[in-house]
Amino acid sequence: MQILMLEDDETLGRSVKLALELEGIKVLWAKDLKSAREFLKKELFEVHLLDWSLPDGTGLELSKEILEIGAAARVIFLTARTDEESAIQALRIGALDYVRKPFSIRELAIRIKRAADRKIESEDILNYEGLAFDLNSRQATYRGQSIQLAPRESTILEALIDKPGEPLTREQILERAGVDMEADERAIDSHMSHLRAKLRKIGVEHLQIKSSYGVGYVLRKK
Repeated sequence: MQILMLEDDETLGRSVKLALELEGIKVLWAKDLKSAREFLKKELFEVHLLDWSLPDGTGLELSKEILEIGAAARVIFLTARTDEESAIQALRIGALDYVRKPFSIRELAIRIKRAADRKIESEDILNYEGLAFDLNSRQATYRGQSIQLAPRESTILEALIDKPGEPLTREQILERAGVDMEADERAIDSHMSHLRAKLRKIGVEHLQIKSSYGVGYVLRKK
């Protein structure tokens, strides 16, 4: 098993790395966000063990980037922040666990192995830049936050996330949404307007549902 550990405390980082490796866990240790991002470009990790407060930002920032990779990205926070709100914030965006310092290294090793063993059916979840759609529950989320959508809005968003960057015709969207092809195409424009408003409301700023002239609509980065 290989994990990424983000910890800026030299003494603690060294001791945790050694102890976890004695438990059979290979640890790549990053001491700041910059080096962690470099590791992420080159390596795949079964678990990401993140401190919160760092010299160049926070582990929460990086966790959002990691979780945008997909549903199978596993994040555990290891932090001195003991307040309830921080733990809730981390878990809400999708972290699997939140371990407060001081901690037992044996307990931490068990939590890491349990996280790595956790089966996450990523093939059942469409994910584009943190915007996700669960094909089983029909639930849309953005970085762990639920998006309340009407049934046809859900189906339309599913179609857009399934083909990000690819323009879909109004006919394709109407057919997938189960709308009569004879219906006024302005109905689809109304659904799109509602979807845009709901995505803005929940804080989706780096993505947009864009009208594609002469074709239909496309979900893409701004």
